[in-house]
Amino acid sequence: MIHVAVLTFFLGKDKEEKQDSDSASEDEATARDLLVQYATGKKSFKHKKRLEKAMKVCKKQKEKKKRGFAEKLLKQLESSKERFEVKMMLLDLIYRLVGIHKLFLFNFYLFVQSFLQPTKEK
Repeated sequence: MIHVAVLTFFLGKDKEEKQDSDSASEDEATARDLLVQYATGKKSFKHKKRLEKAMKVCKKQKEKKKRGFAEKLLKQLESSKERFEVKMMLLDLIYRLVGIHKLFLFNFYLFVQSFLQPTKEK
């Protein structure tokens, strides 16, 4: 029951825009802080290289967080014994994460392939 409520929330049945803007502004704040530090400090080649390195680290952490969430959901879906409708909602959420954040999860495509193959009904 709670699982369905959480999935409907994350699928954005009520307020999808607010959730996206909150998470994006949090990541932009750290990048903005780095740029402000560079703008106010002494301009040098060494300082510029540090800024670029820090921005790369910030971007990697952001991507890792997105990828980790999708992988956790996929693992939960693979071991789930929920109703078919709940599995489809979880599959939809993972699909949106993969599409929006341009993730590539091998196991996800193999799992979806199992739903596409016809089964024998007796």
